[in-house]
Amino acid sequence: MRNLNWVPMNLKYILPFLLVFSCSALFAQEEPLCLSLRQAEDLAIENNYEINANLHRLEQSYYAYRISKDYFLPTMALSAQWDIAKEGDHSLDNALRLTQPLYDQTACYQLKESEAQWELVRFEVQQQICDVLLQVREAYDEVVLNQAQLAVDKMIIQIWEEDLKKHETHLAIGALTTFEINQTRLQLKNAWIDYYDTQKKMRVSQYKLLNLLSLSSDTNLNLIENNLNLPSQDWQKGINLWKEWACQYNPTLKQEQMNCFLSQVKIKQVKAENTPTVSMYANAGHRYVNNGFDHQPYLGAGISVDWTLFNPANKHKLKQAQEGKREALAHYYQVELDIEAKIYSVLSELEQSHQVYLVAHEGSLLAQEGIQIATKKHQMGVMTTFEYRDAIKALREAEQKINQSKFDVRRAYYRLIWQVGLDLSQIEKT
Repeated sequence: MRNLNWVPMNLKYILPFLLVFSCSALFAQEEPLCLSLRQAEDLAIENNYEINANLHRLEQSYYAYRISKDYFLPTMALSAQWDIAKEGDHSLDNALRLTQPLYDQTACYQLKESEAQWELVRFEVQQQICDVLLQVREAYDEVVLNQAQLAVDKMIIQIWEEDLKKHETHLAIGALTTFEINQTRLQLKNAWIDYYDTQKKMRVSQYKLLNLLSLSSDTNLNLIENNLNLPSQDWQKGINLWKEWACQYNPTLKQEQMNCFLSQVKIKQVKAENTPTVSMYANAGHRYVNNGFDHQPYLGAGISVDWTLFNPANKHKLKQAQEGKREALAHYYQVELDIEAKIYSVLSELEQSHQVYLVAHEGSLLAQEGIQIATKKHQMGVMTTFEYRDAIKALREAEQKINQSKFDVRRAYYRLIWQVGLDLSQIEKT
């Protein structure tokens, strides 16, 4: 056992160790958190409070289903009664009763209803997981996009800094005027302003991603995947395949399907209230009077039948359940139409973003070739600083446009995956 009264006798021997330990802890805190996209997704799902709360609600629905299922198991009860009479005839009655349901249609449909409610909560959890995955992917790519744009701004700053050094050399030998030097310095300052604006956007996107991961805003984050690679071309397989996948995996659509099934169960449940319920019972007990048994323990068994012959409310219950079925079917058809329209819209957006990327790719190649030609002309004195500025501006816009087009293609693809719920399937097997 640790001695809590221990006190160091000479602090000068322990202070260096404390200093080293504090420094090591400080450096350990400054180490960046390296995350791939897959790791970020897992961390977001694990730390999401709403998903965790619904997982507990899913467990409650499961136990509600088990309660309905356990109704068909035998139950055992013990009853005892102590009577005190004025004449002194005190008695004690106790009995053990075993009951086993044999036939109960209402309980059968209640079991199906509880199972359907359990499935509804499971689909709701799946939909939340799909939503979180979409948000994390978009936030992760937004950070990568801003990092790529920041690299473009650094490249532009480097171009202007090299140009400024050459101009300062030419100014020293009298081959250039002060006005042209000031123009270059102004363009360099503008490039730094663009850099700071992009840096601000990157910090905001990092805070957004950290918030989705339920991490502190001062966490030093380092993303492993720094390239906005284009997704596979499986989105060009056709609308019918995506609709088929949506019918199989989309959690919202499956919820509506389960609601339709649940409405049919409720109709059958109302009709089952007019059927008899049959159960078997067995009793065992004895009577104890004035410190002695008055007779031998008794045994008994029998069958109990309960049957509601007439209930005027059942007619209206049935009408209510039938209207509920029509409502569920209407909701299902509307959700099916909405999902189909959204799939069309996302596919169109994906096709458009891909075309923009192809144009942006050609523009980037032309801008890179143009900056090489402009740099040579500017060094030869054939091109003015303003014309050179336009060439650098065109390069920056072309590089930013291709990065943005990659981001848009990936975002549209993520929304397509989210719309059909394909994260819930084995994509490699489809």
